[in-house]
Amino acid sequence: MTTPAQWLNQGWALHQQKKLDQAEALYRQALAAEPSNANAYCYLGILFYDRQQFQDSIAAYQEAIKIKPQFPVAWNNLGNSLRQAGQPEAAEIAFQQALTQKPDYVNAHKNRGTLHIWEGRIDLGQECYRQALQYGPADAELIRNTGIIQLLQGNYAEGWPNYAKRWDVGDLNRPSFPAPIWQGEDPKGKTFFLYPEQGLGDTVQFIRVAKWLKDRGARTIVQCQPALVPLLKSCNGIDQLVTQPQVPLSKVDYQASFIDAAAHLLPSFEAIPKQGPYLSVPQNLIDLWGKHLSQFPDRPRIALAWQGNRQYSADAFRSVPFSALQPLGQVRGVHWISLQMGATAAQLSDWKGNDPVMVIEGDMDKQHGAFMDTAAILHHVDLLISVDSSVAHVAGALGVPVWLGLSYVPEWRWRLEGHQTPWYANHLLFRQRQSRDWRSVFESMRDTLSLQFSALRKYREKRQESTSSSF
Repeated sequence: MTTPAQWLNQGWALHQQKKLDQAEALYRQALAAEPSNANAYCYLGILFYDRQQFQDSIAAYQEAIKIKPQFPVAWNNLGNSLRQAGQPEAAEIAFQQALTQKPDYVNAHKNRGTLHIWEGRIDLGQECYRQALQYGPADAELIRNTGIIQLLQGNYAEGWPNYAKRWDVGDLNRPSFPAPIWQGEDPKGKTFFLYPEQGLGDTVQFIRVAKWLKDRGARTIVQCQPALVPLLKSCNGIDQLVTQPQVPLSKVDYQASFIDAAAHLLPSFEAIPKQGPYLSVPQNLIDLWGKHLSQFPDRPRIALAWQGNRQYSADAFRSVPFSALQPLGQVRGVHWISLQMGATAAQLSDWKGNDPVMVIEGDMDKQHGAFMDTAAILHHVDLLISVDSSVAHVAGALGVPVWLGLSYVPEWRWRLEGHQTPWYANHLLFRQRQSRDWRSVFESMRDTLSLQFSALRKYREKRQESTSSSF
């Protein structure tokens, strides 16, 4: 006869294989047989967290704690769910409960530190990390997180080595390739195999390391996500672009991820090279979308993107509901264009702006490759207003002006202050004044747009005169 504990073990095995529906069925089967099983509720809480159903996750952990108050794992996990649900005060209480019950609980110290860092209390967060390091000095995730904060602060000398620990956390994998990992040796005359390690936006941002190595005398073989091949083949500095490591191994001297290479090429924040556009789009695609948008020649065209990849662990801190953009709609005389893909575009029905938002119909970016239609459309806009998303990186790589809305504690690449960035010459950064305060970000964009509207209209008219002969 199968016991509740066995059901939980079987469910956890399925859970780790990402078979969440099957895992949930076994967790509930265990609860049906033993309603007071605190472990079953804890497993359910983890499952709901992985589905980003944070309120359900909170409720499951609370049930576990009600049954078993001395349960540091449940208290720690509850803190994580409360943090994601935007309840930082309650999350702090949960982490403190976990640490009261288990003072040497590395994950609770670490998660408490992350809570404070995301809320902008960097010093307090770093102190939590230091406490965690006392109990887990070799914890790879903890060292990686420390590196992220150092990079965020512009401390590349210490940040890069600590951030390199990300490879030991377990959620990244290098391609099966026997060439030695580049450690910063002289690249002249050497052949490099370069590859992505994270999302599409990171690939677009760091693909430029190929040219930086090429300028130092190297030959570069670049692997990228298959969907990005049409866009990235326009990038200078790539001798060979592949989607799998199929090149003869004898021809390769070193391998490195794009960010690995950046760590050796950029010893300091100040070392980031000033660079203009480094990607382009085929003229026929530009012309195709130019004809599509030519019906709106007399108004500034501003593209909008408000949601990044929902699977990203910190997406709740960087993406916004479409309603947050409402202050922009108070500016008159704009042709707004939505570049938001997927179901979130349905939010457009709530727009209350003075001018409508155009939705691009059809299978955008599916026929020609990832971001190809988006890039062609961006060629015809005067400005992109976006959160920290892949689209913003594509626009930056194309040289399109971008107003980027950033959370109070943004991704490390944007640092903690400043309105400009060496990563993209045409980016203007608008930062939250306090955690989750998106209203001030878009109100500031509205006010800036109102002040610059005449200049934007003249820019549109000038561009229209120079391109009208193409259509």
